[in-house]
Amino acid sequence: MLASTLTAALALTLTPVEYTPSTPPPTPRVRDYLALCDTNAKACSDILFDHAHDHSVGAQRVGYCLPQEGEDEQAVTAKVTAWLRGQPALVDQPTDPALNSALEHVYPCR
Repeated sequence: MLASTLTAALALTLTPVEYTPSTPPPTPRVRDYLALCDTNAKACSDILFDHAHDHSVGAQRVGYCLPQEGEDEQAVTAKVTAWLRGQPALVDQPTDPALNSALEHVYPCR
């Protein structure tokens, strides 16, 4: 009896389990970002500046120039979110390219 129980237990531990890749998270949309901005200004600003940093490090070229002085992070974030709110066609678009568009329109390089 003990031998058959051990054999069954060993068979279970050696049975291959089929690998199922996890489903990737859904792509964040502009509406989700703006909803977050309504409830958590710090997280909203952090996402914007993390995005700007991630897309401008190294040899990457971006089409916007953030102000070096005169505006703090909250002011920059407020202008970008105001621009996004004025673009209803972007509400269902992915956040990353929409943030790039907003930054390019609000802070073009001169």
